[in-house]
Amino acid sequence: MPSSTVTERPVAHNLGRRTHKVLHVINGEVYGGAERALDLLALELPALGFQVAFACLKPALFPKVRRARQARLYKLPMRGRFDLRPVRALVRIIRRQGYSLIYAHTARSVMVASLASKITGVPLVYHVQSPTSRDTTNKWKNRINGLVERLSLGRVSALMPVSESLGEHVRRQGFSEELISVVPNGSPCRESVPRRDESKTDWTLGITALIRPRKGIEILLRALAILNSQGLPVRLRVVGPFETSQYERKVKTLTEKLGLSKLVDWVGYTGDINSELARMDLFVLPSLFGEGTPPGSAGGHGRRRAGGYHARGGQPGVDP
Repeated sequence: MPSSTVTERPVAHNLGRRTHKVLHVINGEVYGGAERALDLLALELPALGFQVAFACLKPALFPKVRRARQARLYKLPMRGRFDLRPVRALVRIIRRQGYSLIYAHTARSVMVASLASKITGVPLVYHVQSPTSRDTTNKWKNRINGLVERLSLGRVSALMPVSESLGEHVRRQGFSEELISVVPNGSPCRESVPRRDESKTDWTLGITALIRPRKGIEILLRALAILNSQGLPVRLRVVGPFETSQYERKVKTLTEKLGLSKLVDWVGYTGDINSELARMDLFVLPSLFGEGTPPGSAGGHGRRRAGGYHARGGQPGVDP
C-alpha cells in the first residue's frame, strides 16, 4: 500500500499555462500497489499542468481496471523479455505526440524507455518501486533484471526511490546523489476510520496485495492454523489477485492441507479497497522481501502502523 497521504486536490494556478506531457512506460500485466499509485497520480497530475499517458509493454489487467480513463494508453506488447520491437513504436509516439519526459518503472520498461530516450533525446526518469535484485524468489531472474536495469540507467536524468531505504539501495549501486530524489507514493486518505466493536469476540485478519511468493501468504496461513488450533475465533480475508494460476493452486492446496478452507475468504481483485479494509479487524502484511513502501512505513494512516499490522480500537495486535 502507498505510504504518504494526499489530503486535498492540487492547485495549478502557480504553474503557468504550459502543459508538460509525460509518458509512463509500464509493464501493465497486473494492478498492484505500484500500478495503483501511478493510476492515482494520473488522476491528480492534470491539475498541476501535466498531461499523462501510459505505454504498456505487457497490456493485461492495468488497461482494463485503471481509473484514470482520461489518460491516453498505448499498447506496445513485447513478445519476450528482450523483444526490442516496441522501441520503434515508442519513438514514433514520443515524436508525434510531443512528450517531454519519459518515465519508466521496471527493469523491462527502463530497457525499452532508455533506448527511446537515447534516440529522441527526451529525458528519462526511473521510478524505483522496489529493489530489482530482490524482487522475486528466482535468484537468476533477479540477477538478469538487475543487470538489465543497471545497464539501462546510463543516461537517466533522475532516480526517484519511493522510500529512504530504496534511496540508500541506489546509492550503494554507485549513482550520484544529485540524481536521487526520494518521493514516497501518495494515496487518498480516509475521512473516518470505523472502530472495532468492542463486544465482538471473533477476529477477521486481512491482507490486500498482489498475491505472489514474496508476499509470504504461506506464513500467514500457517499462523492462522496455529491460532485456530488454540481455539481462537479468527478467520482470514485475502483481497487481491494471484500472480499466476499455478501459484493460486499451490496456495489453496496448502489451505486445504492446513484445514483452513472454511476460515479463508478469497476475495480476489477489487477496486474498492476501503470497503474491504472496513471488514477487517487486523491488517497483516507478512511480506518476505522487496517492499518499497510497506504499510505504515511513513505514518499518516490512522489504521496502519509500522510493521504491517494494527488492531483497530486500541486492542493488542497479533504478530504472526
